[in-house]
Amino acid sequence: MTSTVYKAESTDDRDYLLVSKMRRKAQFQKKLSATDLSLSNREDQKKRIAEDDRFSEDDEERMWLEESDDDDRELDHGEGATGGSERGSHEEGGVKKWKAKCSFSADKEERLAEFFSANPIFYDKSHPKYRNQQLKDNLMDQLAEDLQTTSRQIHGWFKHMRTAVGKLLKTTSRQAPQYLTARKKWQLQKLAFLKPHIVPRTYSVETTQLEEQSGEGGALHCNSNSAINLVKNKPPPRKKLRGDDLKVCTKFLERPRPKEVPSKPPDERTAFAQWIAARVPGIPQDRWDDFQLDVMRLIQDYSRPRANPNTSSIALPSQK
Repeated sequence: MTSTVYKAESTDDRDYLLVSKMRRKAQFQKKLSATDLSLSNREDQKKRIAEDDRFSEDDEERMWLEESDDDDRELDHGEGATGGSERGSHEEGGVKKWKAKCSFSADKEERLAEFFSANPIFYDKSHPKYRNQQLKDNLMDQLAEDLQTTSRQIHGWFKHMRTAVGKLLKTTSRQAPQYLTARKKWQLQKLAFLKPHIVPRTYSVETTQLEEQSGEGGALHCNSNSAINLVKNKPPPRKKLRGDDLKVCTKFLERPRPKEVPSKPPDERTAFAQWIAARVPGIPQDRWDDFQLDVMRLIQDYSRPRANPNTSSIALPSQK
């Protein structure tokens, strides 16, 4: 199987290649043990693993650019942010990978950095045109034509650079100041516009130890069966109830509760007063003074006991 590779330009690229190779090998080993394959298929799988093991100092100029779900979570811009209309993919052992040849000269890399810095629609989710995929494809195709390359290669270069910048930011924030190569300084300087959009990634202890073992120009030695997994945010464990707390809760639940008193319906007078209050806003303004006087006379008269039950105490108000 032929593979598209590009020239590794820094120790950071070689470390990334080693980690990617180790992950692929672990996936192949898992599939060999979990799947009941025929003898011939097993031999083919072992040959592929053996080919991955042939990494030495002579292969330092070889580099795989592999895009995975973990890489997509490192930059807060979502899948397909750079408009990869020409991205290629293939299946190898059931694992889907994206690969591209991304070797550019220094002048072209300067042009690429300026292009992405001037077009935040490729990585800024808050940009109003971030979801305009047609616009991003047109810009990418135009740049590819100017640089005499393809959109797929530009997309791969950007993916690799954003991953490298994320690792540099993580390293510089966690460890003491260290010497940076000219390549890393260039990445931090020219791609500084990515800093607000990069989400720090949390690694497991095993991954951190592997990165510490791989120094500048050093080799990374690790077990092929070692798995590099992200540490999931686990919810805090529930605090177990002690004996005293359990007794208190039990007594609280078993305590006598007061009997619920059924609510009484409003009496006739309260209902009549509420009806009057609801009708008051409908009285015309020019008759409001007369209404007030009549109501006060009625209340004052009916507040006293009636002298003669057969006669009314007051005359009804005249119709105006």
